[in-house]
Amino acid sequence: MEENERDESGISLSDIFRAIFSQKWLVLIITFAITLAGTLGIYYGLNKSRRTYETTFVIKLPNSADSPTSYSYPDGTRFHFTDMVSFANLEKIKASDEGFKDIDVTEMVQNGGISITRVMVETATGSEIFESSYTLKADANYFKSKEIARSFLVAVTEIPSRHLAAMDIDYDTYLTSAAEAVTYDTQLNYLQSQLDYLKTYYDSFISSYGGSFVVSGGRTLDAYKSDIDVFNSNNRITQLKNEALKNGYIKSEQALEEYKSQKFEYERQLEVEEAVYNDFVKLLKENNSTAIFDNPQIIEQRRIINNLLQKIADLERYITGKKTNEQFASSVSEVETRLRKFTEDFTVVASCVYSNASSVSYSNSNILLVSGELGITVSILVSFVAGLILACIVGFIVAKIRKKKSETAVQTSAPVPVFTEAQLQIAVTDETENRDENKKHDKE
Repeated sequence: MEENERDESGISLSDIFRAIFSQKWLVLIITFAITLAGTLGIYYGLNKSRRTYETTFVIKLPNSADSPTSYSYPDGTRFHFTDMVSFANLEKIKASDEGFKDIDVTEMVQNGGISITRVMVETATGSEIFESSYTLKADANYFKSKEIARSFLVAVTEIPSRHLAAMDIDYDTYLTSAAEAVTYDTQLNYLQSQLDYLKTYYDSFISSYGGSFVVSGGRTLDAYKSDIDVFNSNNRITQLKNEALKNGYIKSEQALEEYKSQKFEYERQLEVEEAVYNDFVKLLKENNSTAIFDNPQIIEQRRIINNLLQKIADLERYITGKKTNEQFASSVSEVETRLRKFTEDFTVVASCVYSNASSVSYSNSNILLVSGELGITVSILVSFVAGLILACIVGFIVAKIRKKKSETAVQTSAPVPVFTEAQLQIAVTDETENRDENKKHDKE
């Protein structure tokens, strides 16, 4: 009766534990295997699909507020912070390093696997001065390792600095024009413009970064600027212009034709200005003006006429002198060579200033932060729990199967007595008769 109730009520909890404990080694092996496999699967498999690399940084660019949202490079190119994650820029970064060759930039951009955001914080309430920081994020499954991801994201943050360092700005525009000039005075005018151009740039750099800004080899902006100032103070270009005018030096026959053409043009302008002057004087006389020559318009017109007369006289010097002088030509060439050297130096200076004045600062010393993944401890714990549960289930099933096989084997090997219904009835009758005889004997 008790066994029937046990069967009807099912298996007790103690039976379950006994069954599992009987397979303890199997349970331990399965638990260990699943914990190991699960930990590796989560940490290197599942985590990689969920893991995100990110870095937070601030950009400083020359001649701009900190962390600009929009910026113009010195070469005129416009820049916006979202340009850093454009397909074109990411492709350039990939091509710049052999270690990035396996990064699928196309898929990364199409699937939104990389992004950049900006956060602006007002330094003080109502100041309207903001500090900006940027957060660059990329899915980890596009990178073979964390090191490659770090290098790639750092390269992305350095895009503005790389552009500044690689700019190919034409700083020798006036030198190019000077080399193509037909006459000495035009050539020397362009050389003077080049000198003034360099001075202006140096003044701008010194104003922004200070004269003690070290460019290279210990030389400062002040040192480079002093070379320009000393040369300019010698007035060498002005001296050569006066010498050419005084002696009527010309560069070539082409220059002579140019002077004749200019003289003709100035003479025509002179005729027009003199006619205007005469008509204005006549008009004032007809109106009985008593201050004709004190009239401001008359004075200005006379100035224009005198200026044209002087230009014509100067051109006449070249036309009548028409001299070529190799020594003078060599002197002009020396000045041009000197200015070309100043310009080459300035190109290096500008590149250094723009590169050093631009910087990227990271909020974390490790640069790269990892988010969206399960840590190794959590991975082990989750895998262990899952492995233990599954191992217990397997252990219980195996124990039940083995027990059933054992019971079947015992039943098959042990003889089982078989009683027919008649034999059972005879046995019951004999037992009854024996009991009756014993009772009768006891009464006697």
